[in-house]
Amino acid sequence: MSTIITGVNISNKTDLEQLKNNGFNCVELFTKDSFKFDFNDEILRKIKENGFYSVIHLPHDIDLHKQDDKQLFYFNDYIKLAKTISCDKLVLHADLDITHNNEKSDLNIVKKNLEKIVDILNHQNIKLCLENDEPYTDLEDIQDTTVRLGYDISSYYEKNSIYDKETKQENISRYIDLIRNVDGLYATFDVGHGNILTEDICDFYDKIKDKVLVIHLHDNRGIKDDHLQLGKGSIDFDKFANVCKKNSFNGPFIFENKSYEMIKQSKQYFIQKLEKV
Repeated sequence: MSTIITGVNISNKTDLEQLKNNGFNCVELFTKDSFKFDFNDEILRKIKENGFYSVIHLPHDIDLHKQDDKQLFYFNDYIKLAKTISCDKLVLHADLDITHNNEKSDLNIVKKNLEKIVDILNHQNIKLCLENDEPYTDLEDIQDTTVRLGYDISSYYEKNSIYDKETKQENISRYIDLIRNVDGLYATFDVGHGNILTEDICDFYDKIKDKVLVIHLHDNRGIKDDHLQLGKGSIDFDKFANVCKKNSFNGPFIFENKSYEMIKQSKQYFIQKLEKV
């Protein structure tokens, strides 16, 4: 069996030695908001010293629906951070769900912004991996997102059901359109987000499998983004592990659960699924 790349989201307080001892060989650095780096020089040094494979998750502040080239200047800072830890993949959320039927939802603007970002990163041998969205499933999510983006999205949810199959399918179709039609763009496939949008995540994955460079793993019951331990929700991980094995995808698999103990259990659970295939 080939080496499997498994990782977790980290902070400055993460015990990297413990991660390594528990068989993890990858870290994902999630810069939360306002383009502020949350990582000090010591943790970056330890990432390199311990030989961790690394992925950087860009903040949600980047709004692909705005015609604002000022955002592009921030990528110089992320390129610098990536070079520091020998990272060649940046993950970015698409936020397609909240712009349905809104004047800000012009997919051509999103495509043009992605093309500009991809061009900047390509010159540095860094790949942009667009992550599939999860629907916003409660009032708190809607309010938080309104504040983050700077425009009110609540009116959309007064007129449209967040559980409507047509709306979910449009979200998937838009995402696949971007992955397929923006040259040089790659994908981060979030299994949990996919499970909220469709009952067949393997079919969703299959449509973009040649573009997927990162997979986020967590579980839910198909209703909201619970980030449950693998095996505690409704996702068929036997089937998904089989698809990954069939397509020779060996990672990075980033485990996104609410506690480190849950992450360890999820990793063990998924590795066993892969070994059974």
